[in-house]
Amino acid sequence: MLPKIVIETIPEDEQRYPTAGDYFINEKGDWQFRISDYSNPDFEFQVLLHELTEAYLLWKKGVAWTVIDEWDMNHPNSMDPGMEEGSPYREEHMIANEVEKPFVRYLKKLPNR
Repeated sequence: MLPKIVIETIPEDEQRYPTAGDYFINEKGDWQFRISDYSNPDFEFQVLLHELTEAYLLWKKGVAWTVIDEWDMNHPNSMDPGMEEGSPYREEHMIANEVEKPFVRYLKKLPNR
């Protein structure tokens, strides 16, 4: 059974480190996802889709999310820490990137709301 999943859109400067999306297990044991507010719901949902996919795959694999936090926070100058050589979640990050692609293609066909 999945735990409760909490999703928030927050100002980018309130993220734990510079990022479009972040996830961690909060003090209640819930999966917490924080997506940076870009005033673009389509992009924000795309980021959420990526983060959910990546986090779930890592959970299934048994990789502690704190390992991901440590990696990301130790690569503050990287545009994409998940793609860096040696990233402990590179494969899951790349899969999440691939999951986004058909979503974005389809989204482009829809009217703006």
